[in-house]
Amino acid sequence: MLKYGTYGYPHFRLFQLSANNTHLQWFSQAKSLKDSKVAIESIIDLRSGQTTPSFHRHKAPELAKCSFSLFYDNGKRTLDLICKDANEYTIWTQGIRKLMDLSQNPHALIGLKQLVLPLKIECTRRSAQDIINFDTKQSAADVLLSTAEGKEAMQRRGSFTSANKMNFKVVAERYNTFKARLDKNVQKLRETKYRTSSSYPQMSSILTRCQEGEKKATEHIRNGEYSLADEEVWRADVDLESLKNIMRVVA
Repeated sequence: MLKYGTYGYPHFRLFQLSANNTHLQWFSQAKSLKDSKVAIESIIDLRSGQTTPSFHRHKAPELAKCSFSLFYDNGKRTLDLICKDANEYTIWTQGIRKLMDLSQNPHALIGLKQLVLPLKIECTRRSAQDIINFDTKQSAADVLLSTAEGKEAMQRRGSFTSANKMNFKVVAERYNTFKARLDKNVQKLRETKYRTSSSYPQMSSILTRCQEGEKKATEHIRNGEYSLADEEVWRADVDLESLKNIMRVVA
C-alpha cells in the first residue's frame, strides 16, 4: 500500500500482520521493526477517505475511494494508506475492522489461525484473479465471470482497453526496465543472508508474485494488449519495491 508519512513524499510499503497477529507492521530501511508497527488493540478508529493532515499535504482526490486512515494511541497518531485497487481496499479495511473487534479479547488474536470474511470483490484488476474463495477454492475472477453481471463488466473493460491501447515502445521500455530489476533481485535473493533470514518465505512469495506478473505482462504484449501489459508491470513493480524494502531491512 501507499503509505503517507509525517514528512516527505508517500512511499509504497508492504504491510502484514505480525507473527502473533497483534500488530500491523511494515518494512522501512529508515526505521527498525519495533518502530514500524501499530498494535491492533491501540487502533480506535478506521476512517475511509482522505481526511487527515498527511493526506492534505499531498492530495490525490482521484484515489480517495481506495484511501483510509487508522487512528491509534488514543487518536493522537494516524496511519494513512492508499490501496492499489478497490479489492485491496475492501480486504484490508474489512479485515482490520474484524481484527479490531477480536482485539477486545487478549487471546483471540494470538490464537487466530485464519480470518474468513464475506467480501464483495470487483472483477477489474489482477487481484480478482489472485483472490480465492475460501469455500470453493475458485478465484474471484472465475466466480464473477460465471455471472451475467461479471461477463458484462469484463466486456466493458475489454472494449475500454482496446480503444485505449498504449504505444508499444512506451510499454516495452517500462517492461524491460522492470524485467532487468526483477532479474537482479532474483540473483540477489539467493545470497545466504537472505536465504537464512526468517523473512525468506515471505520474500520468496513476493518474488513469485512479481514473476507471475512479468509472465502475464509478456502475454499481454504478445496479444497487443499494451494497456493491460502496462497495468501488470505497474502492479508487479510495486510488489518488487516491497520486496526490496524487506531485503534492505534484512541486510
